[in-house]
Amino acid sequence: MPKLLVLAVLLMSLSMILACTDDETSATLPATATSSPPSTLPATPQSTTPIPTPQVTPPRPPEITPTATVAAAVTHTPTPTPEGHDSSRARAIAPLKVDDLQDFLSQLSPVEQTCLIDNEIGHREITQMTGLSPGGSPGTTATIIGCLQDQTILRLFLTSLVGLSEPFSVETSMCIEEGLVSLDLRQLLAPPNAEDAPVNSLALGMVAVNVSVVCMNDNEWDIYAPRLGMQPEDRKVAACLFEELGGPAKLVEAMQSASLGEVPDELARAFETCAAAVSSPTDTPGSGVPEEDLIWTFTTGGWVLTAPVVVGGVVYVGSYDGSLYALSAESGEMLWSFATGDAIRSVPTVVDGTVYFGSNDNHLYAVDAATGEELWRFDTGAWVQYSPAVGNGMVYFPARGEWDRTVHAVDTDTGGVVWVAEFPYPIDERFVPTVHGDRVYAQGAEYGTFYALDAATGEVAWQAEVGGYVESAPTVLDGVVYLTVINQAYAFDVETGVLIWSVNTEEFPARDFSALVVDGIYYLAPNDYVYGMDVATGAELWSYESYELSSAPVVADGVLYGASLAEYLFALDLLTGEELWTTPTEDFPVYSLSVVDGVLYGQIYEGFLVAVDVDDGGILPWDFESGVFEENHYYSVSDGVVYSACPYNSVCALAAPTGRGE
Repeated sequence: MPKLLVLAVLLMSLSMILACTDDETSATLPATATSSPPSTLPATPQSTTPIPTPQVTPPRPPEITPTATVAAAVTHTPTPTPEGHDSSRARAIAPLKVDDLQDFLSQLSPVEQTCLIDNEIGHREITQMTGLSPGGSPGTTATIIGCLQDQTILRLFLTSLVGLSEPFSVETSMCIEEGLVSLDLRQLLAPPNAEDAPVNSLALGMVAVNVSVVCMNDNEWDIYAPRLGMQPEDRKVAACLFEELGGPAKLVEAMQSASLGEVPDELARAFETCAAAVSSPTDTPGSGVPEEDLIWTFTTGGWVLTAPVVVGGVVYVGSYDGSLYALSAESGEMLWSFATGDAIRSVPTVVDGTVYFGSNDNHLYAVDAATGEELWRFDTGAWVQYSPAVGNGMVYFPARGEWDRTVHAVDTDTGGVVWVAEFPYPIDERFVPTVHGDRVYAQGAEYGTFYALDAATGEVAWQAEVGGYVESAPTVLDGVVYLTVINQAYAFDVETGVLIWSVNTEEFPARDFSALVVDGIYYLAPNDYVYGMDVATGAELWSYESYELSSAPVVADGVLYGASLAEYLFALDLLTGEELWTTPTEDFPVYSLSVVDGVLYGQIYEGFLVAVDVDDGGILPWDFESGVFEENHYYSVSDGVVYSACPYNSVCALAAPTGRGE
């Protein structure tokens, strides 16, 4: 979940700003910035002992169109004077000038000046530390930071990250200082020692940036928010996250866990709740969709973040409002809805007149596809955000066992447990087992082991040693199980599990795309190359330098299509690897590729769905704003119609584009 985690961390960081916001009353403050220099607030002079600190180069904010003044619900509110501060002595936070040594020193206290001079810190070292000139070292930066007092560190931080160019108003300055009380700016600027807990400097830096943005009065907001790429909606998300998590201290704690890849449940729930809250019910469903292409829209009570499924003229889709909807594919009219106890992120599986899906209320459901009547539910002990695997009259999924997650099999008609795998596997709830014939393959099992279970009994049919966690679905073809495990490819005998061949590319970072086998060739894309390998031997037939892929490649009509994180699409001849065309994607990577009727579809993470002609890679004059900022698949194409999540809690049906050759 790399992209989702980044978005969660960044949005999470916004919530600290409500340390400076009062929900009861609001008043817009005038801009009262002053040119007088700030006073140094009472603080204990910092030790001159060097602190190991890296050179920090602030991220460049994206360029956007200046935004309107933030809505009244989140306008700046006067903040009580922090304890220990004398309001009569409060001064505005001003930028810290660093382009001239004398100017820089003149802004510092005598203690700070003496420390820098004693440590032989000159203009070159100062500009290197702030990124205005090349070079510098962590040790020198540590010395400089160690000499500066807290107020100076704050000014330096805001000058670099917010782009502070004029003093903030007194009220804004006090608000920022109070909001950043729980953040140790020195810790952000210092690399952790081996014994220290890691610090996510980017995420915590975003906390400081967003504290500053919401503390600003309206005039200041108009100046700085566009530079930082901030929108009024960001404040709404921040308000919600703050309320959900309960304050800055818990926010920072949750952020630390998320930065280590361990997202707390309460953070994930808060993020999902607040992401859905951003949409305004007064906005027009379908906004941003080409009018001539729009067939219909249907508005739910929450965000739609999964692909609609179309079966038998009916569109099945879940929503963050906790309901599954069945809509007429032709008109968008609601046929029925079924309410669960929490948000739905599970793409429904429809088999033999039954819809199987999960909810964040920890249940797997089976409902009648024609009426929406509940047939049964099963408590899995955790969120269900996957598509259940159905086969052999059973539904296979991960659920809580006696000791850990285990593969469960329940009867499709009754939901009664048929078997639970004998051995507990630490299977990730994101990875549903794969069923093929009389075997069930357990994704996410313990490190280094791949299990094939008997589909009828759950007993281990065979197991094989592999080079990591199995986080991708295998492909079973002509008596062989093909499997990708990080940067390696495997071929096993389907009956015995005997290894036929394996290939280790030793390339990192690796990608666990599901095994892709077409026309006698196994396609592997672990890092900067796409490989075509002989399925019989694993021997390399060709390779193509692609840079790391953003999406699993797809194959159609003798051509392999891929999307690179280097921000372009490409097409290769399946048999030779010859490049047929490439197309730049306007500075954005593309995710979730699919090819239907001569058109290559892809999602841009910034919330758009695009279409490309498969013959020449030309981007078709058809795209729309989906309003979804995720890598997960959230569209489907059926009978010349694209069904997708679209802005403002809606599902849209649009006429599919056609390639220029049609």
